[in-house]
Amino acid sequence: MKLAIVSPYPPLGCKHSYGSGVASYTKNLAESLKMISQSLDVYVISDRRPGLPARYVDQEIKVYRTFNTDPFCILKVFRELKKIRPDVIHIQHEYFLYGDILSAILFPLLPLFSRLFSRRTVVTIHGVIPLNLLEDVEFKKENEIKGPSWLLKIGLLLVTRLIALISHIVIVHEEFLKKYLNEDYNINEEKIVVIPHGVEEADVMSQAEAKKRLGLKNRTVILYFGYLTGYKGIETLIEAYKYVSKQLSRTILIIAGGKHPRLKNRKWYEHWLEKLVQKAKCIERDLKDGEILFTEFISEREICMYYSAADLVVLPYNARISASGPEALAIAYERPLLITSPYRPYNSGTLGDMMLEVIMKKDDYLKRTKKHKRERIWLNIAKEHIKVYTNQRV
Repeated sequence: MKLAIVSPYPPLGCKHSYGSGVASYTKNLAESLKMISQSLDVYVISDRRPGLPARYVDQEIKVYRTFNTDPFCILKVFRELKKIRPDVIHIQHEYFLYGDILSAILFPLLPLFSRLFSRRTVVTIHGVIPLNLLEDVEFKKENEIKGPSWLLKIGLLLVTRLIALISHIVIVHEEFLKKYLNEDYNINEEKIVVIPHGVEEADVMSQAEAKKRLGLKNRTVILYFGYLTGYKGIETLIEAYKYVSKQLSRTILIIAGGKHPRLKNRKWYEHWLEKLVQKAKCIERDLKDGEILFTEFISEREICMYYSAADLVVLPYNARISASGPEALAIAYERPLLITSPYRPYNSGTLGDMMLEVIMKKDDYLKRTKKHKRERIWLNIAKEHIKVYTNQRV
């Protein structure tokens, strides 16, 4: 079987590159598919990257770097697919993954063209926006969504429904995303398959060694990991940490995240980051032996060290519109994890109590994490994709 995956893709030798969690996802998926099926011929139609050849083979995967992120990328992908003539085309989707608003509006043309050259067209929708969030001014600002809410709802509804209508199957990573598609977008449940976000077979460093390397020996390490945006609840986390640090001695909150790639040059975003850091410093001054550390972007080789050092990973999102790559990494590195429900974000008081509970019952939460890891290891996730590609329902 010949499979073409359309997606951003990391550079040679990398899995976690700055700019896109979808790229890391696709790399893991493609490599796992090859591991379980050598007869599967895998092509990745991807974005151009400075210093990388237009075509090369990486781990037996043929990588064709064809497009820039602009509305014309659809035509460039279309031309490449026409040459390859794959049996299955699997397209990765986020609303601004391939460019600006015009690219998002034109995206349904990609699965439409794909059906001309394949027996089966599959789209993974990595993020689904509940329509009521389009009335949230802060959420729109943070995601650079502009325009009247009623018009945005119509546009999002049309684009998302077209994607589902044209594709043979759409994949989402969580049951709550399936619920959004069904209830908000009126997409038939039969068209939607839930396959969890895969988890890597990470080489876990001993916690003592990781803490030693980071200079955190004998400290309780609380870790947030991911790009910094308001809807991810970082301000709530800082307030909750103030409470936790007064109950536990020798703690540190590490906020390990770089600037959001789409927002980093915006003045309002820079101002928000400055206020966030100032707020953290003000809280830190009131603590006896607590500390709040902003690391900025963490390189791929350092990810293992920060996760392995963590006594608790906290992802206190105010809104859940996608699966979480940082959550998958926490499971991969077998760390106790606290992540908000999509229907009930934490306030700082509730979050503080929950953080203390997880730290005190760390072993129970570790068992839960290890169970999730066994279920979601990438080879198992790849097998579920093969079932979708060959029309065997999950």
